[in-house]
Amino acid sequence: YAGTQPYGVDFVVSNATTVAVRVYRMIQHLDALAPGKYTDLFERFDQIRGELDAVIQPEPRIIDAPLVLPLADIGRHDSPVVGAKMANLGEIHNTLGLEVPAGFVITAAAYDRLLDHNDLRPEIHRLIQSVEIDRPDALFALSSQLQQLITSAEIPSDVREAVDGALSDLR
Repeated sequence: YAGTQPYGVDFVVSNATTVAVRVYRMIQHLDALAPGKYTDLFERFDQIRGELDAVIQPEPRIIDAPLVLPLADIGRHDSPVVGAKMANLGEIHNTLGLEVPAGFVITAAAYDRLLDHNDLRPEIHRLIQSVEIDRPDALFALSSQLQQLITSAEIPSDVREAVDGALSDLR
């Protein structure tokens, strides 16, 4: 409140998620202390969380971009599509005229396709909701679970074809 930055949507969503995780953990602990006595709380929690998410969660972003982009064609304006590091690397090439490695970037649009193709968003959300955020070992375990979930997912055929095409263009 006394800071120099106004509260933005990211701040509200982040803190609401933190509170939701803690409330969910409390319900889990109550259920463990008195099995079966508090099971209705899980359903009510999901209802409240759904209502809250409808108000505070930003609309899913629709990324209108190719699935892959040549590294030499990327600039700082492409940050939302390729990430800040790749956009900066492209800017080094475009602005300073320095050579960048021959290569390509798999875009956020391809990542979104992977998540949608495998219906991973609900599972990712569930895992995040159930983690004990105050325990570093639990966060490390969550990170490992999320990484395994994504790396073992089936790659959609259009993403695979786009990456194969970009690899062929490099040769």
